[in-house]
Amino acid sequence: METLSTKVPPSMKEEIEEYADEIEETRSTAMRELLRAGLDAEESRRSPNPILFGATTAGIVIAALSVAGNVDAVVGVVGAMLALGALAADRWL
Repeated sequence: METLSTKVPPSMKEEIEEYADEIEETRSTAMRELLRAGLDAEESRRSPNPILFGATTAGIVIAALSVAGNVDAVVGVVGAMLALGALAADRWL
């Protein structure tokens, strides 16, 4: 394994040491787990959720059809809400 070092504030060091105690591992193992969890979370954040992508696209299309006059305005508002809700869910899920 490679060595990676970083400076952290005292409060963060305490949290890491507490986590290491909780999982009954060394501080080094705890840091590896925390870094892996953070990297995995970042990767999943960057990967598009196909269901939310589809909902966003459908909402945008419905709203656009409303603006073009092809569907009722109420349906367009529902489409816009669907798109915004899917975008918000993708951001916070």
